[in-house]
Formats: sequence, C-alpha cells, structure tokens
Amino acid sequence: MNSFKNQDFMRKLSAYTLFSFSLALVVMFSNQVFAQSTPVDYCIKDNARESAMKKLKPFRYSGFKTKPITIKEYNQVKETLVTILKDVPYRLIFNSEGLPEGQKVEIAIYDKPFGKKNRNVIYEYKGADKEVIFDTKDASFTEMYVEYVFPAFEGKMSSDMAIKGCVTMTIGYNNLIIEGGETKK
Repeated sequence: MNSFKNQDFMRKLSAYTLFSFSLALVVMFSNQVFAQSTPVDYCIKDNARESAMKKLKPFRYSGFKTKPITIKEYNQVKETLVTILKDVPYRLIFNSEGLPEGQKVEIAIYDKPFGKKNRNVIYEYKGADKEVIFDTKDASFTEMYVEYVFPAFEGKMSSDMAIKGCVTMTIGYNNLIIEGGETKK
C-alpha cells in the first residue's frame, strides 16, 4: 500500500514537472515572438505636416497622405492615387524625415497607374533631400499616380526587429475663382 502511494506521488510529481517545463518553454518562446514583432517606428507624421503647412502658401490645404513602409533588404515600390481638379495648379510636398537613416526614396509621378500602356512621367525626383516640393502648373489631367521606390536598405538590420517608417505627402491647390470662363486669382 505504501509503495502504491509513492508511485502515485511520483506520477503526479512527474506530470507536474512536465507541465511546469512545458509552460516555461511556452512563455520563453512567446517572449521571443513578441520581441521579434515589436517594431521600431520612425514615422513622424505630425512634424512633417507642420513643416509642410508652412511651405504650402499661397496654396490652400487639400489633403495629407502617409505611405507607411516596413524596411526590407530588397527594393520596394508603392503607389498612391491623387485626384485633382483639371486645369488647377497644385503643390505636392513630400517629406521623408520619417524614414530611418540610410533608407532612401525615389519619387515619380505618372498620369496613369502602373501596368498601363503609354504611361507618361509628370515628375521625377532621385535626390537625397528630406523635403521635396512639386508644383503642377495647369494640369491637363485629373489623376496623378505617385510612385515611391524604396531601394534595398543598406544599413544594419537586426533579424529580430521590424523597422518601420513613412513618407508623407501634403497636397494643396491654388484657390482660383472661375468667372465667365476665365480664371482669376
């Protein structure tokens, strides 16, 4: 009878030990998974908007778009549609201060989306400035397709941490009054 109690106690102890060990493994691995998925985000939308609003004048504020990106070791392309009024001058201000040091962005604006035939470049920028201004003059189109090209990140990346950033675009239009078919400022 005494040996039966000892065997029962040993089985319970073994089961408890196995359960504790399994629980410890689950906690340890879940901590690693959560640590890997915690991103470092460089995106600073509010600062970019504030800076662009100062440079928007004499254009009237029309909108603000953010293009988020997760930094990768390969090239990425992202596209954004901007709808505008025909024959109205617009100002687009791009701000890349929300990208980590070492991440570049190239900006191209097209009259048609990616994949369409006879696509024309309206504007292209491949420099290193953190803020870029583009004025449309009198646009003969109603849609612009902004294409952001993010070259492969050349800086050091840790495999256990996601790095995020963004490019912002502030949009403004020249507030024109149309009277009798003529445009006046």
